[in-house]
Amino acid sequence: MDIKNYISSGILEQYVLGELSIQQQQEVEANAKQYPEIKAELEAIEDALESVAQAAAVAPPPGLGLIILESLDDKTPTPPAGKEVQDNTKVKGFNNPTIPNNPPANPFRGISFVTGILLLGASLWGFVQFNNSSKHEKALSQMTEQFTKLEESCNQLKINNTHIAFLKDIKTTPILMAGTDKSPESSATVFWNKELKKAYLDTGSMPTVPTGKQYQLWAIVEGKPVDMGVFDPINDDTIFIEVPFIEAPQAFAVTLEKEGGNPTPTMEEMYVLGEV
Repeated sequence: MDIKNYISSGILEQYVLGELSIQQQQEVEANAKQYPEIKAELEAIEDALESVAQAAAVAPPPGLGLIILESLDDKTPTPPAGKEVQDNTKVKGFNNPTIPNNPPANPFRGISFVTGILLLGASLWGFVQFNNSSKHEKALSQMTEQFTKLEESCNQLKINNTHIAFLKDIKTTPILMAGTDKSPESSATVFWNKELKKAYLDTGSMPTVPTGKQYQLWAIVEGKPVDMGVFDPINDDTIFIEVPFIEAPQAFAVTLEKEGGNPTPTMEEMYVLGEV
């Protein structure tokens, strides 16, 4: 097995996020037991996700758990006399020998299920308190907003994991664009992968642009500039901009242009340049 390619494929991130089938989960668990590098990477991803989840954790309104439990108790049916209550430990599928008895602890494998339970609880809470004072409606609105923020955090985490897998791919080549005489302190990097036919831009240390202006990325192909789109600088090391893939670039450059870009680069406004 090519362990580096396996790790960079993104399957470990999918495993941690609970997006794999049972068969694929078992394959990841088997590989983690066999290869220490895979196990270490899996643990690192889980630790990172746990840190993000803890940072994004939100507390439910006071008394929500008690309200839900009391509502459920009121509606719990009484088993008919003379009939045995089903043993839940024997439900079909729970004793399937193909499923590991002791899978590794993973607090994120059930994230969709947990979110569903919490949303169900929020809905039940809202139903029970429907006729109560407006403060409960406000609390429900705040809870919904918090769930939305958490969902957005999870989506952004998936995007970041995709970027990490791309950057770790051994076929990904970083092309550093250093500052020109126009702006010596500027820098930016294009991450280019010929096999995946993808490219990302890290805006690095590009200065803030004046009103009505935008940066424009260019690829130099056979001595001619090829437009790769306009962008604004992003001062966040974890965010990358996906840009068009160019087959055989000789170099990349960034110029400062009018908002929306120009069909040809303004050479005296070239901020960074880097050869492939």
